[in-house]
Amino acid sequence: LLPLPYAAYMYSIFVGGTHIFFWIPINYLFFATSQKNTNATDSTLYLIFPGIVAVLIPPLSAWIIASYSYAVLFALAALLALIPLFFVWKYIPPEKHEAPLAPSTAAFKGLKTLTLLEGALHMFPAQVIPIYSLLFIRTPAEFGRFLSYLAFVALVIALLVAMRSDRLQRRKRYLYLLFIALSLATVLFAGKDANAWPAPH
Repeated sequence: LLPLPYAAYMYSIFVGGTHIFFWIPINYLFFATSQKNTNATDSTLYLIFPGIVAVLIPPLSAWIIASYSYAVLFALAALLALIPLFFVWKYIPPEKHEAPLAPSTAAFKGLKTLTLLEGALHMFPAQVIPIYSLLFIRTPAEFGRFLSYLAFVALVIALLVAMRSDRLQRRKRYLYLLFIALSLATVLFAGKDANAWPAPH
């Protein structure tokens, strides 16, 4: 929205702050009320609203870009981002929790490897797939429909896997299988001959 040479650095700082001061606390508050035998389903239901938004927003965003401009889209996104702020201020009571570094790290144990894998592979579905898709997509409307399709498929698969994971109580098995599949997809993308891709539009 602001044509500043350091805008990208400001964006990174704000996104990092949002993760630390909003998402980590609200995720903690949510899962503190979740039961072990429903954790996967609870987490999927927790993400359903963002998933539905991810299906609906891209075509709407494409329409706003075509009808107005990118600046209008970003301004609307900034205004909508104030909604969670109001929700937290209005409905979530203040709490204080202490998390000493050493005991917290020790308690993290079984999730360390999974967190490492998730962090290493996160950029593939979040960044690489959308960027590669631009080699084949010509307009914001086509890109919006493609992102909606991806979000819908991801939402359906997440619900199915989560319910089965809760029923069998075998969390790591599904996570490792999904990470292996994602790793394989990443390797296949990396091994693709660049000359085989169509010219960018």
